[in-house]
Amino acid sequence: MKFTKPFICFGLLCFFMLATLAGMAQTQFPPQPTQNIQANISGAPGKGKCTFEAVVDGSADVEIRGNEGRLRWVSGGAISWRRLDCNQPLPLNPTNFRFQGVDGRGSQTLIKSPNQNNGVAVIRLDDPQRGSEGYTGDLTWDGGNDNGGWSGGWNNLRIVRAEYGLGNRFMDVTDRLNSQVQNNQLTLQVNNYTMGGDPARGQDKILRIRYTYNGRQEETSIAEGSYLRLPNGNVPPGQNYPGTLQILRADYGFGNRFTDVTSRLNSQIRGGQLNFQVTDDSMGMPGGGRRNGILLIQYTYNGRVSQATVREGEYLRLPAPQY
Repeated sequence: MKFTKPFICFGLLCFFMLATLAGMAQTQFPPQPTQNIQANISGAPGKGKCTFEAVVDGSADVEIRGNEGRLRWVSGGAISWRRLDCNQPLPLNPTNFRFQGVDGRGSQTLIKSPNQNNGVAVIRLDDPQRGSEGYTGDLTWDGGNDNGGWSGGWNNLRIVRAEYGLGNRFMDVTDRLNSQVQNNQLTLQVNNYTMGGDPARGQDKILRIRYTYNGRQEETSIAEGSYLRLPNGNVPPGQNYPGTLQILRADYGFGNRFTDVTSRLNSQIRGGQLNFQVTDDSMGMPGGGRRNGILLIQYTYNGRVSQATVREGEYLRLPAPQY
């Protein structure tokens, strides 16, 4: 029997599709990518110690901070906690911190020390054999302190260090950015206005940030004109996230005398929102003497282009409230 070339190609296509589907069927996804646990604190004096026990089938990260633990799935099958016992909470800056794997057929590796990771110890558990296995590990330390400590839950966003500039001309904007964090998120366009100055006039600058979120410390750099969005990511110049507010065109004035205020409004967006009273002062034209000024706006939000008209004395609220 002779097979034509189209028939052979169709057969190969079916073979690869079936192989792909079979591979997908064998892939295991854990029901819970992360699991938290509260440590049992005995209150015993002396040197600090925490002992954890967890079950993995593949790879997972054990994260311990203070009196809390988090088990994070990396690959393979399901994961679960058995226990986390400590005689005292793990301090933010432990002295002479040490880790030792006690039990388990695979490997246990300290990949992040709490002293360099905002008080969070991270241990990678790698189980190379099929089936689940229990792993036990000990964390020990000789005192320590919580100076500059974290507060709140695992998902708190905190800017550790932020600098804006170029070459050897950078200015510290750490406090400025921390003051603009809302609901553990930070969204703004990186420019001289939002950074509070221009340390390198006439040059394209960058924003360098070191921050902690979800118990992990990260670093990133964003070019001037780009959109910073933490903890989800950043957007290059000329692009926007769906749901990010951007003013395309804004003019303020009366009759045939209008002034372009597009850049001014974009620089005042905070957390994807714009909310202020429209006056000569807020439009950057104090003492303008306008009568019944009007603000005409064209903007994008959630992928749609919209328009708005706001009279002097009224409040501009973007995106528009939904009722």
